[in-house]
This record gives sequence, C-alpha cells and structure tokens, in this order.
Amino acid sequence: MRFYRVVLDESHTIRNKKTRAAEAAFMLDAVHRCSLTGTLVVNTLDDVHSHLRFLSISPSRDWGHFRAHISKVQRSRPNLAAQRVQAILRTCMLRKNKETKLNGKPLLVLPPKSVEIVQLDFTEEEREMYLAIEH
Repeated sequence: MRFYRVVLDESHTIRNKKTRAAEAAFMLDAVHRCSLTGTLVVNTLDDVHSHLRFLSISPSRDWGHFRAHISKVQRSRPNLAAQRVQAILRTCMLRKNKETKLNGKPLLVLPPKSVEIVQLDFTEEEREMYLAIEH
C-alpha cells in the first residue's frame, strides 16, 4: 500500500536499524515522511542513521556511506563527525522547544505544573501484598 504521508511519532524507537519496528518503518511506502522525536541521539551518532534511512535522505540513508563518513570518523574525530551530522540535519530538521516563539508569542503554552500527593490507607490484605512485593 502506498501512503501519501507517514508520520513516525516517538521515532527514537527505530534508532537500532536491526529491530523489527525499524525494518517495518523502512519498508513503508510513502510520498512524504516525517519523523518526530525529542531524543534523536541516544547512544552514538549511529542512531541518526535510522532516521535518515526512514526519511530517505540521500546519500546518508545508505549505511555504507553513513558508516564511512560518520561512524568511522566518530571514533577518531568526534567533532568532525558531529559537524557532518549537524550539516545533514540542518537540511531536513525543525527543532522546537518550550521556549520557541512565533511572532513574539510562545509557540506552546502549557498549563502550570501541579503536583498532588495522595496518601492511601491499605487494608490489612493490601498491606501484606504490598510488603511482600516490596521485599
């Protein structure tokens, strides 16, 4: 099936290109693709490759190219590898955070944080079960 648009939310879940989830995402046939994540790099810059592959960002979508120009370079010259990844991502990434403004106004207005602590009274049976699990 061909999709017009595929949006992959929480896309950091495909960072390991060998998982079934990642392989399934790579196989999706779509005209337009979008990848949403708050955690693009979890361990190494290799995590970025899965996003580039999903998004079909050439030539970095090819593991051989990515490995030669970023993965191997990362070991000996990490700053250069990071600069290369940043240059690639500048072409295809929108980065927004809570402080981002649009026309002088916050892009996102969140309600104030509220913390409520609720004390529960266990029955004797619940207390025994709780203590058993705790131990």
